[in-house]
Amino acid sequence: MHAQKVSRAGYVNDYIRGGKKALELRLGDWTLQSEQGESWLCNIQTNDFTVQWKAKQTQPPWFQGLNGFSQKGPTLSESSYYITLPHLQVEGTLEWDGKRHAVTGSFWMDHEWSSTVLSPNAAGWDWVGLQGNAGQSIMAFRIRPKNPNDPVIWKYAAQRDNAGHVHVYNQVKFETLQQWLSPHTGIRYPVSQALHLDDETYTLIPLFADQELDARGSTGNQYWEGAVQVTGPSANSAWGKGYLEMTGYDRPMTL
Repeated sequence: MHAQKVSRAGYVNDYIRGGKKALELRLGDWTLQSEQGESWLCNIQTNDFTVQWKAKQTQPPWFQGLNGFSQKGPTLSESSYYITLPHLQVEGTLEWDGKRHAVTGSFWMDHEWSSTVLSPNAAGWDWVGLQGNAGQSIMAFRIRPKNPNDPVIWKYAAQRDNAGHVHVYNQVKFETLQQWLSPHTGIRYPVSQALHLDDETYTLIPLFADQELDARGSTGNQYWEGAVQVTGPSANSAWGKGYLEMTGYDRPMTL
């Protein structure tokens, strides 16, 4: 299931309102609201499905990079402000194909904003947000060059344990384990990857290969993003679950 909208704040019923402990985002009949900065309410209605859920914080916000300043390239202008809320406890309902389903789970929320992100030589990125079974979280990414023979433009990875301690890795490497050729677009994606972080290795295995998104109606791009199972760092050990996003595999990413 996939739906997309794009608009600007101030157009008809589209707006963002907020303060230190409250936020309300409305995009037509899609809404996202915070309650005292500790829980979130979401309501999305489309022609094909309806999603309503409430997410409660179980951990404090994680400010990525240097107190929320996340560098994406060799110059400071290639950066973003980046806040993560991992391990949100979610419950709600999903209505689809005439049936109503109760859903529960653990949710990862990102908020990232910038005026410039990518280097002019960048094709796109591989990014993961991983949630461990013991309450730990890993965020990692690499910015890939247009010429695949050139070095990776930028890479970064950090892990926060369930006590809030953050460890930044020195070595970050994404290794392709299995590719998938999309029958919809003809784009080839490395849907299964090994993430090497210093002396640790995490294996990312998609729940299913066909998680390609056609977002030409909003961001103007086609890319892959989807749920993955995570094993490691010990061999074949179930570590947790996560989300893998890969852009720029058909043409250089534009924002």
